[in-house]
Amino acid sequence: MRFCDLPQSEGPTGRFMLNQMAAVAELEAGLISARTRAALAAKKRFYAELTPEQRDELVSQGKAVSLGGNRGVPLTDEVRATGRAARTANANARVAQVGTAIAEIRASGITSATGIAKALTKRGIPTARGSTSWTTTLVQRVLARLDAAP
Repeated sequence: MRFCDLPQSEGPTGRFMLNQMAAVAELEAGLISARTRAALAAKKRFYAELTPEQRDELVSQGKAVSLGGNRGVPLTDEVRATGRAARTANANARVAQVGTAIAEIRASGITSATGIAKALTKRGIPTARGSTSWTTTLVQRVLARLDAAP
């Protein structure tokens, strides 16, 4: 086995060097893990020792008051439904924009999803995420949404 960034020593010396480098890498990973655990424990203690006033002040500044991803908005069914409706509306609006270009491409005789993807890419029409490279799967999803639109 050869590695580009290692000295090219063959035989027992090379194996020894490789083992030593692997051991150092394992040590570094362990040290990083220990530091991360200690930092998270310290942050958890910090949050636990906050007074209600300090907690309210941090919340008013938009800062975290606990570890984890929840930043204050409880994810109720109503909140989830509102988010889903907003994402659906955005997707439908985007599909409507791309739909005219797809209709033109279909009118020119290109009807396969792969052909439409190539044509959209060639035209430089951006995807919802800003890429100008369309895939067959992405076109199929757009077509399905177009077909399902009222």
